[in-house]
Amino acid sequence: MPEYGTRHNAADLLAALRDKGLAGEAGLADFIIQQRRGKPPLLYLNILITIGALLAALCLVSLFAKENTPIVVTLALIASAVWLQGKAGDSHGLKYTLLMQSSLAVMIAGKLLFTVTFGGTLTHYLSDYIDGEWSYTLALLTITVLTYPVYRVPVDRFLFSFIVLCFLLFNILEDSSAHHVLLFHSSFLLQFAMASVLLTHRKIKSDYIPLAYALVFSLCVHVLLLTSGELASEGITVISPYFASLILTGGLIALFGWAAGDMAKLRTQPLLLASMGAVLLGLIAAPGILLAIMLLVFGYARHERLLLATGAALIPVFLFLYYYQLEISLLQKSAALAGSGALLLAGCFYLRRKGWDKSSKPCA
Repeated sequence: MPEYGTRHNAADLLAALRDKGLAGEAGLADFIIQQRRGKPPLLYLNILITIGALLAALCLVSLFAKENTPIVVTLALIASAVWLQGKAGDSHGLKYTLLMQSSLAVMIAGKLLFTVTFGGTLTHYLSDYIDGEWSYTLALLTITVLTYPVYRVPVDRFLFSFIVLCFLLFNILEDSSAHHVLLFHSSFLLQFAMASVLLTHRKIKSDYIPLAYALVFSLCVHVLLLTSGELASEGITVISPYFASLILTGGLIALFGWAAGDMAKLRTQPLLLASMGAVLLGLIAAPGILLAIMLLVFGYARHERLLLATGAALIPVFLFLYYYQLEISLLQKSAALAGSGALLLAGCFYLRRKGWDKSSKPCA
């Protein structure tokens, strides 16, 4: 699929259509330009808007947090954020940007204050049943679920979904009972299944894409903790990476078939070799590398640049962590690195020899 990565622009497309006699209307270019107007801000502008909203939200929290904030006040802040969102409209102009940034700041502040207030109330009345950390997680989960359908801002949906998942993870790891290993594996399996369905099922609404991204980044946190050795250093019972490796191996092989358009194509030689490589990574318990490859494959197949960039950034991180955690000498590690590089180069030349790699870039 390398040919699908070619970039096009509107001018080249219009020229090609005119050459074929398919763009005779004089107003077609004006129509395209008009459709482009009103699009949402670019990614870097969204990042700057989000940072500004976070800073404003922290100022609001510091203003209200000087004394115990009533739940009514936090709900009023949340309702105000929803109202500002409605007043912003869909023009994506300066007015829209200012109102949405203000709305996002008020919503973040309202959710944080609600979590603190309602979580403290749950801790007071349910201290005999749940720990204080779980109380605040439950409060944050409650307000996130309640506002998700009515507040249609992808940044807010992603941010608080991801925070809830992180809270759940760290609450599981702080659990002093003997069940935290089972809970960790169950959480990983459930989130992996949910992310797989949300990202690959064609009938899933776009409203749930922020949740899918939150699940993906939560899985990255799970795997980072598994591969970095932080779990063992905190005195937690060692959680084996083999279960996560097993799940990711099966998921990667299924992803190969999904990206190819038919699971039957897994029997073809290219995908068969790729599946054997996935099984090998699973056997050596490298969940981080498996997850990064999954993000690369899915991001490339669906043209999801954020996931593609995330996978590309995580590959060197997980490779470093994997080789760092190996309990062998430096000489053996260097030999393993050299052998891995030679194997990858051999694989690259084999792909070019078979004609499976359509790119023009040399292997070395």
